[in-house]
Amino acid sequence: MNELPLSILTPTYNRAHTLPRVWRSLNAQGSKAFEWVIVDDGSTDRTKELVAGWAAESIFPIRYTWKPNGGKNSALNVGKELISGKYVFVLDSDDALLDDAVQLIDEYKQKTNIDSLPDVSGLAFLCVDENGDRVGPGLPMDFMRCCGAELHYRYRVRSELAGITKSEIYRSFHFPELPPPEHCPESVAYSALWNKFDAFYINKPIRRYFIHDGEQRLSTKQGEKKGSIASRGKYFHRRSVLNNDMKWFWCDPKLFLKCATDTSRFGFHIDRSVTTQYEELTKLSAKLLWVASLLRGYRKYRRDLREKQLA
Repeated sequence: MNELPLSILTPTYNRAHTLPRVWRSLNAQGSKAFEWVIVDDGSTDRTKELVAGWAAESIFPIRYTWKPNGGKNSALNVGKELISGKYVFVLDSDDALLDDAVQLIDEYKQKTNIDSLPDVSGLAFLCVDENGDRVGPGLPMDFMRCCGAELHYRYRVRSELAGITKSEIYRSFHFPELPPPEHCPESVAYSALWNKFDAFYINKPIRRYFIHDGEQRLSTKQGEKKGSIASRGKYFHRRSVLNNDMKWFWCDPKLFLKCATDTSRFGFHIDRSVTTQYEELTKLSAKLLWVASLLRGYRKYRRDLREKQLA
């Protein structure tokens, strides 16, 4: 089978009421040079029947697979083995593409000659919300090349982006799986590589990110103040930042201090001993920062317990 230019990967769980807007946005694309890969994470609604109907009339390939419920990351781990496109774009089941999204992706792949650059992982564009307003402050330049960590720490761009990744790189990720309703941020999988590869960042939107439509997103952040909620995923995330990104410490010391504090805070919530937390940090600088923040992390942990008792 000839390799397609793009795979659009959608993990979904009981989203038969929002998937139609994904379908409509894909059907509206001027270029249909892509496949839609849907990984159904154990839905009990009409998702399967809807997809079957779309597949019967679609002019682009639609591939559907059902699996037992295991959370979004488990669906991504299944999906990355199913994609056949040269690039992959993860489009959530409660979002949509703008009408010129695939055209812009193709345009910038050609402009950047990205296929010939092994040290560049992909492209990233902006998002708008359901009202058409840009999500986040945008990029400091209309077009830039840097690694994801530099964008995050040096330029402090931390808003929602729409990333397109080379599939050969994407398949090397392993998304940590936790039993629902716990969730581990996808960035834990990306963090080990976002210092290794650059990406091209384009100050144009291609994705509509629905924030205020009354739906709880599959990857919605849990209540930060009630630290016992989703603490395992939060611990893994903060630990990965300390293990992979300490060279960016001086770009944003306050962020790293908070991260070190939360590493112990959430570690205590999941019964990680002080010794275990220390041993799971791989760099001396990370260990020293964690030690300096340990007492504050313990105090936050105790505050969380008090708030939970009062809730």
